Amino acid sequence: MLVAIKNDKKRVYMKNNKLEVIRELINNLKESALYAMSLSSMELFHTNFWQWLMRFDNRYVSIFFDDINVKSINKKNIRREYKNTDISIEYDNKLYIIENKMKSLPNREQLEKYSNNNSFIKGVYIFPFYHESFNEICNNWNFKSYNEIIENICEITKKIEINEKNNSNIVIIKEYINMTKTLIKLFENVIDYIGNNYINFINNKELIYLLKEIRIDDIILKINGHLISIELLKRLKEKFNDEELKKIKIQNSYNNGSSTISARWNLLYNDFENGYFLIGPQLEKDGFRTMIHITTESFGIKNIKTERQGVLDSLYESIEKDVFGEINYEYPRTSRKYDKYRAIFDNKQYIAMYKYNQIKDSSFEYICDLFINELDRLKNINSKNLYTRIKEGLAMYN
Repeated sequence: MLVAIKNDKKRVYMKNNKLEVIRELINNLKESALYAMSLSSMELFHTNFWQWLMRFDNRYVSIFFDDINVKSINKKNIRREYKNTDISIEYDNKLYIIENKMKSLPNREQLEKYSNNNSFIKGVYIFPFYHESFNEICNNWNFKSYNEIIENICEITKKIEINEKNNSNIVIIKEYINMTKTLIKLFENVIDYIGNNYINFINNKELIYLLKEIRIDDIILKINGHLISIELLKRLKEKFNDEELKKIKIQNSYNNGSSTISARWNLLYNDFENGYFLIGPQLEKDGFRTMIHITTESFGIKNIKTERQGVLDSLYESIEKDVFGEINYEYPRTSRKYDKYRAIFDNKQYIAMYKYNQIKDSSFEYICDLFINELDRLKNINSKNLYTRIKEGLAMYN
């Protein structure tokens, strides 16, 4: 008993100590003029700085690519936003691409699209820290962490400084190195402090407040959401076969200051041109919900007369037992059961119907278990019957 109490006290002490380290790093960043300049868009700031570095001195190109003769490169060919890439370098009629991401993990489809350019030869994907999922990055793409980039900038700057001690740009570069090293250390300490306690993190008001002071709370939330998605995809591959996986749509988004993770069966098999019909679990903050998400166009309905009171009440009640009735949530919520909106980007009318549960246990493993169990429960739902009933229900309000 005494050993357990001592261990608990030690864990609390270590946790508090890590929070103090985080607080000190944040205070250091708040004193940095360069960090203040980066706040409008941190990703763009670092990307712009790297392009400026390579144009300032070609030797910095070797940080990203070691097969380019830096002495013969034309600085005009180091471009920003060329064909929607972050940085592109044209050398010897070949295209080298740099993708810098702080808030999202590699998107295979995006990288493959760049790779399909006939002149493309090699790309590098840059992220604040390494994750095992980067092992599966596309052919001809390599991963580099921010820490690796900064260490290499530091080495080249030392060589340049020997001959150009009075160059004012060297002062700026050294300040950039110090600022980014502090930022990397902060990322590492925050991720370590959080561990895989997702819910504890989003409910940790003190930590969120500290991160908001330097505007990286959204970055940490997105990174955590992506890490859960990676673990979930890994677990899904163990549970479901290839054909089943093709019908599961996984999404990770950031809405209203929180990360939203979805894994839902696509009952119309990727018929997104006319709309879609999705059913499955979703996590937003500490709310885990089973949901149906549809576009009315996918049911042949162009518009629902939303001005009528309780327009979707009867539809929800008609499908509630089959879709949600078997769920025995430990901490059920009685919040709203449905939502409706028209999206600006495609002018389609969307309807979402929910049943909520509040999560108390916060581990990645527990969250993944919830997703998998719910997807497995919904796997054999009679989609044709459900489709017909929803279509008939919607038609009443057309």
